[in-house]
Amino acid sequence: MDEELFTATANLTVAEDDDTSRIWLLTTGSQLIMMQVGFLLLENGYIRRKNIISILFKNVGDYAVSSLVWWVIGYGLAFGDGLGPFGGSLFFLIEATPYQKAQFFQSCVYMTTCATIISGSVTERICLWSYYSLIIMVAAIYYPLVAHWTTGGWLSNI
Repeated sequence: MDEELFTATANLTVAEDDDTSRIWLLTTGSQLIMMQVGFLLLENGYIRRKNIISILFKNVGDYAVSSLVWWVIGYGLAFGDGLGPFGGSLFFLIEATPYQKAQFFQSCVYMTTCATIISGSVTERICLWSYYSLIIMVAAIYYPLVAHWTTGGWLSNI
């Protein structure tokens, strides 16, 4: 009985043309955006009063800059085809299907959440432009590389 259930579960695939899959990606991505607010409040609770506006600006800019970099280069490297350890197509979402656009939204929110976690660790310890340089590297290189490895690269085969 358990063996049959395991076999049936292992054979399930995601229907990319299904509206339900896209709605799920958009719903979970929207819920993850609320984590940004939670991180913002958490960071502001641990800093000195004089730095509150700076942290607000940093977190809003963090979301904007990392989302833009993810749209321009990150998503294409993470989920595209080719280029060895990176992907390679899907830059600017030019040839993306509706499912890939919904996947872009969810993965963008995950990536910006990763960048915001970094923000909490460097609060009051790094200047703004150095932080944005770090976030650009995370959105353009580090996160896409790991995402590509785990969603179709060598780490997914382990």
